[in-house]
Amino acid sequence: MRQVQSQLAEKPRLGAQIAGQEIFQNILTMVKDERGVQVEVVATILGGLAGRACLLAGLSGQAGNDPTLNRLTLNTIGTKDGGTYLAGDAINWQLAEGPYSVFALIAGYLQSVGEPIPDAHEFFAHSARSLGGPAFGVPRFAPGTGVGSTPLEYADALWANVSGSLRRYAPDPQLWPASYGVAIQQLLEMATGAGLDLQALVRVIMDSSLAVSKVPLKVPAA
Repeated sequence: MRQVQSQLAEKPRLGAQIAGQEIFQNILTMVKDERGVQVEVVATILGGLAGRACLLAGLSGQAGNDPTLNRLTLNTIGTKDGGTYLAGDAINWQLAEGPYSVFALIAGYLQSVGEPIPDAHEFFAHSARSLGGPAFGVPRFAPGTGVGSTPLEYADALWANVSGSLRRYAPDPQLWPASYGVAIQQLLEMATGAGLDLQALVRVIMDSSLAVSKVPLKVPAA
C-alpha cells in the first residue's frame, strides 16, 4: 500500500481515475436488484455526487493558495421562495470550464465514440431559470423514465458512503470532480454498449450536477 501511495503522490490524476472507477463499481453494487441496474438511477446519483464534488472543490480552491483558483468568484443567491444558493466561477470551473471538469470528461468520451457534444450553456441556462422554482433539482428525464429520489437526496444520503475512495486515492478536493467525471465516463461506456440514448443520460447527469452544486452543505463533507 505504501508503494501505491507513493505512485499516487507522483501521479495524482491516476488516483482520481482509480477513485472514479471504484466509485462507479460501488454505486452499481448499491443499486443493482433482481432486475439489474436502472441507468437513470446511476446517472442521477453520479450527477448529484459530481455536483457535490464540484462545490467542495470550489470552496477548497477559494480557501487554498493557488491564485488561479482562489480568485474565482462564489456568490450567494437568495430566491423569492426563501432559498439560498451558491453559484459562480469557482464552481463553474469544476463543472465545465476546467480541463478536468465533469463536462470536459463527458465531452471527451462523447467525442471518442462519435457522439455529438451538447451545448453546456443550455444546461447552465436551464438550471438558472429553474432556481427557486418547482423544476429546480428535478432532472429532465427521457419520456417514460425517472427515479424515486432527487439528486440532492441521493447526494446527501450517499456522499459519506463513497468518500472513502476519494480519501484513499485522491485526497485533494481538486481531484474530486475528475474522479466523478471518470465514473460518469464508465456509465456512458456501459450505456453505449447497451445502445442507450447518451444525450438523454448526459442531460440527466448535468441537470443533477448543476442543481446539487448550488446547494450549501448541510451534511459533513467527508
